[in-house]
Amino acid sequence: MGQKKIILSIHIKGQENALISKKNIINEFKDSLSAITSIKNLILDYHKKGFLLSGAEGILKTHDTLYAYVNVGKQFHWANLHKGNVSEEMLSTIGFREKIYKEKIFSYQQVEKLERDILNHSENNGYPFATIKLDSINIQQDKINASLLYDSGLPFVFDSISIIGTARVRPKFLASYLRIFTGQPYDQEKVNNIDIILKQLPFLKITAPVDVIFKNEKAYILIYADNKKSNQFDGIIGFAPNQLSSKTVSKLLITGEVNFQMKNLFTSGKTFSLVWKQVRPQSPLLNVQYIHPNLFRTPLEVDVQLNLLKQDSSFLNVFRKAALSERISRNQKAGINIALQTSSPLGSNVKYDTIKILPNVLNTKYLSYGLQYNLNSLNDILYPSKGWDLQIQGSIGTKTIIKNSFISDQYYDGISLNSVQSVFKSDLKKYCLLRKRSVILLRLQSAKIWNENLFQNELFRLGGLNSLRGFNENTFYASEYSLGTIEYRFFIDKDAYLYTFFDYAYYKYQTKNISFSDKPFGTGLGISFSTPNGIFNFVYASGKSAQQTFGLNLSKIHFGYTSRF
Repeated sequence: MGQKKIILSIHIKGQENALISKKNIINEFKDSLSAITSIKNLILDYHKKGFLLSGAEGILKTHDTLYAYVNVGKQFHWANLHKGNVSEEMLSTIGFREKIYKEKIFSYQQVEKLERDILNHSENNGYPFATIKLDSINIQQDKINASLLYDSGLPFVFDSISIIGTARVRPKFLASYLRIFTGQPYDQEKVNNIDIILKQLPFLKITAPVDVIFKNEKAYILIYADNKKSNQFDGIIGFAPNQLSSKTVSKLLITGEVNFQMKNLFTSGKTFSLVWKQVRPQSPLLNVQYIHPNLFRTPLEVDVQLNLLKQDSSFLNVFRKAALSERISRNQKAGINIALQTSSPLGSNVKYDTIKILPNVLNTKYLSYGLQYNLNSLNDILYPSKGWDLQIQGSIGTKTIIKNSFISDQYYDGISLNSVQSVFKSDLKKYCLLRKRSVILLRLQSAKIWNENLFQNELFRLGGLNSLRGFNENTFYASEYSLGTIEYRFFIDKDAYLYTFFDYAYYKYQTKNISFSDKPFGTGLGISFSTPNGIFNFVYASGKSAQQTFGLNLSKIHFGYTSRF
């Protein structure tokens, strides 16, 4: 037989008030302990509403019923809460006004919040040991008078930052990166954010929470961190017969990939990376990037990029970008950028004298100015299990079509050689921890170009290990696209996991001469694991599009190995 339930009957007495909606409350509970807990919670609720003297006068238990008698008592109000010796500047900052409390219902939660705001303001402005309390308390009937009594304590300033562990990084870099300088008034909020901010650095591993030593009115910061392998160098070089070879061209085709990254140059947080790929004949890709944080010891970060893409004998794209950004909170950055993209057709075998419309590849130049934003709340840079990662970029500028002297001017009629073009790109990742070893990754990538006169060599590229798996690298051209991913990861170790995924995309190909759209998808499974010298990633995937059927015979194997030192 099941356990008999307890009926709780609460009889309330006390002054009439709109807050007391019932004279008697009857509920049913599974046992006596749950019923008594309900009584305590009810009394606490009355305390929060200003009935400071409310309490239980008696509790009587019969066979299956618990009778409780609660006297609410009278409701207390503020007569006045005076500012006391707290400065006007501080009170103005936290939003205190005496009229907010005058004749209002007394709430100790409101008093607690006021005291906490005063102490937080003090801790963040050089006084970590300040105290605050109510003084000169006077109660007449149901009216309370009181004043604030504040003691700032001794002032403290930041002194030095010390690293406890094997981490190789200059204290000067950390001071600039954390915005904590010698002689600056102590700021508890900055101290609270230290570990969160440093976890975003790929070359540091936080081993224990930060410590602060207070001595002789100075605060010494102790950061517990070890070095983490983050520099990368890996490469694959292949040689194959060149089917396009002639007497003037080498009969040997060089393919492969080189990835070189230095994450902490000169132990000062600077980053340099170089990526070279060639997976198709005469189609190399080169990306070079340099990041310089804390420019001249300011919070500004400089990011310079050079990207080069050659598409066989069709065209050459060169993209240059310089960005200036600043951290606006502990996990957010925002910035501005300027970029120049040029695209030039290649090959001397084009018979321009036979064309009847403009070719789909033209010589163009796009000078743009943009904004960028990044939010990163991941709990781990390399192997996240919780948090968000959001990157947004938007730009607008002038696109110039450079006339080809071999093409008659009549084919350019009706086309603006100088027009406004805008570009938007976003990448959103959400990591959800399902169980101890199970993680779901939800990802949405989107991009679009706005311009009436687009050509194939200006479009985005999709396909491959880092975008739409199950297809060759850079298979798709798109003027706009959205790519959604759902990926399940099962961790077999802290840095090794099996995963399965589904990528689904919508893209549109829109140029001056051609327009179509498609909804390709890719699915598969893979494994990623760490070795003493790097990370190995293997993916087996198959995809379907308008040009490719879904089948095992058309499956793709994507693999990569990233060495770390």
